[in-house]
Parts: sequence; C-alpha cells; structure tokens
Amino acid sequence: MGTWHWQESIGGITGKEIITPQSTGVDKKLVFGANKKVTVFTNDTETGQYEYTIELGNSIFDNKQHYLLTFNEMSYVIQYIDNKNLTIRDNFTDGYVLTYTK
Repeated sequence: MGTWHWQESIGGITGKEIITPQSTGVDKKLVFGANKKVTVFTNDTETGQYEYTIELGNSIFDNKQHYLLTFNEMSYVIQYIDNKNLTIRDNFTDGYVLTYTK
C-alpha cells in the first residue's frame, strides 16, 4: 500500500474540530508494507510498528458492512481510497475522519 502522509483530521466531540500538521506542528505518516505491517512515523521518527488487517466488518455508524482497517487495537472504516488519497474514519463515536495522501 505504500506511504501515506496525514493531511487533516476532522471530528471530535463537536464533529467540527479540524486538526492539521500546520495547526499541531506534527507530521505523521503511515508506511504499509507487503508483510502486513504498518510503521507509524511522527515528525520522521518511528513511533510504532503494528500488524494490520483489512477485512469486511460492521461500522458503528450504520451497522453495515464496510472495509475496516485495524492496527494498534484501533479500527477505522475505509471511506475512500485511490492511488493518491485515503480517507478513514475512527470506528467509534466522537472520533475523527482522517485524510492522507501519497
């Protein structure tokens, strides 16, 4: 799947909070390997490596089947993916929609 750079997170308790690398001073990226591991980098420092899965599962938002990305004990609904953009949503209430680009 390659390297994905975090662009923004929108959500939180109000659903309107917008967090970006510019607003936080934090640059994050996810590097997905063919070995089913994702390496997380924060400001170019490796902050974790986890096994990941992508499988069909229920979203808490509509109780329908969606592809779920799971790693580090977190589950995300894959809302959109193409060769340059990835949008995932925390699969819990008051979470965020996270946008990444290649």
